[in-house]
Amino acid sequence: LAQPPLHAHTHHTHTHAHTHAHTPPPHTYTYQGFIASCSGSTITLWSVNGWKKVMEFQGHEDRVECVQLRVRNATNSAGIVLSCSRDKTIKYWDIHSGRCLQTLSGHAGAVNGIDWNEVVIASVSDDSNVQIWDFHPCHNRIGVALS
Repeated sequence: LAQPPLHAHTHHTHTHAHTHAHTPPPHTYTYQGFIASCSGSTITLWSVNGWKKVMEFQGHEDRVECVQLRVRNATNSAGIVLSCSRDKTIKYWDIHSGRCLQTLSGHAGAVNGIDWNEVVIASVSDDSNVQIWDFHPCHNRIGVALS
């Protein structure tokens, strides 16, 4: 099946938004009936069916700059959330358990944006570098930065 194009959404403000039922969350990325949003260092996964909170992901030590998600099967029971933060890390989360599967470190500055496909993750940072990470979602691991 062809995947829709992935677009990063970078959070540029320092405001803290409060989300109420039936209101789309701020700073969002939508994929197959789910929305991932970030506020501060917390990432929230929502179902667009009634704007129900499905899961929260916590583990970044500073503000999350970008979040993306991909559901991996037709029943929406498995998938990946990818996030980057001002704490200089990229985290890879399981949407079913909420567990951080891996943390990538390698940038010297805040990581501002990410994009990914089935093979690689690209990350950009305040350190003026772009890094390409070898990505193996079937094995739940990400390799070292290629550049």
